[in-house]
Amino acid sequence: MFNGATLNYFDAHIPILARHHPTVVRAMVDHGEDSREYSEAKIKMATFLSGNGSSAGFFGSITLTLLAVVILSVLGTSALSLGYCLVLGVVFVLTFMVAYGFLSYQRTSPPLPEGASYFTFGFVQVGRTIRQMRRLKTMFFYLSSWFILGDALSSTSVVTILTAREQLKVPQANLIVTVLIQSFFAAISMSFWIWMQNNRGITPMQVVIFNSCLFGLLPVYCLLGLIKSNPVGLKQSWEIYLIATYYGLFVGSIYGSNRVVFSQFIPLGHENELYALFEMVKKKKGQSIVDRVRCGLFFATSYFFYASHHCRHTNTSKFSIL
Repeated sequence: MFNGATLNYFDAHIPILARHHPTVVRAMVDHGEDSREYSEAKIKMATFLSGNGSSAGFFGSITLTLLAVVILSVLGTSALSLGYCLVLGVVFVLTFMVAYGFLSYQRTSPPLPEGASYFTFGFVQVGRTIRQMRRLKTMFFYLSSWFILGDALSSTSVVTILTAREQLKVPQANLIVTVLIQSFFAAISMSFWIWMQNNRGITPMQVVIFNSCLFGLLPVYCLLGLIKSNPVGLKQSWEIYLIATYYGLFVGSIYGSNRVVFSQFIPLGHENELYALFEMVKKKKGQSIVDRVRCGLFFATSYFFYASHHCRHTNTSKFSIL
């Protein structure tokens, strides 16, 4: 519950911080709010914040995982040592959250409407936004693409982990190593794509389409294992490390760039409820849709390419206003 709220407000901060950054404000003053220069400056800053924020999160997860491994190595895998790891994770997160709360600039916001409740106001706002779907066609069209793409990412991850544990009998320690590999390459790829967007003129939507198509090849590789004479296709233990590397190279940039693209459709002052929809679509805990119908990797592959085609026909220059 608290993790979802934290991610929601992290996402909602991206367009707000980008809009108030001195570089973006200077572009607005010099060229006007409707100018191309202002739009490009805002997208570049949102890309920088989203990408580097995700990279910092990946490196933070690597640090926390290594600290937990040290505790388990010294104290063993008893219930007490696992409790120490849990406490470490809580302290790790709270330390950075409290530091951000004190160091960040606090902007004043208008009070809640008279008669509104802190517990229900957010749900009312999200419901009101959904009811105005006809006026936000472009945004909901892209949100449906993210729904398909997010389900494909979830399905590929779940199927790969289950195969590694149940069929390849990969030890728990090796799975921890794959998590570290995936987080490391995800952080590196985020920095690379930020550089590509700032220096090569690639748009966030192009990053999403390109990375989704390449990620769609991962289920194809796993499907090669259905051929009995084929020695690869998630049949060997060493392939887990290869898949973790490939997964990390694209999953971080897909998530980060999707946040930036979605921010282009958000009207001023509606960041929280619309990013709540964004997180609700992405966070489908448990089995994904394709897992439930047991179609697995074959349908995951088609989902990636269908979502890419869907994104290709999304007009990012068309902004909807509530």
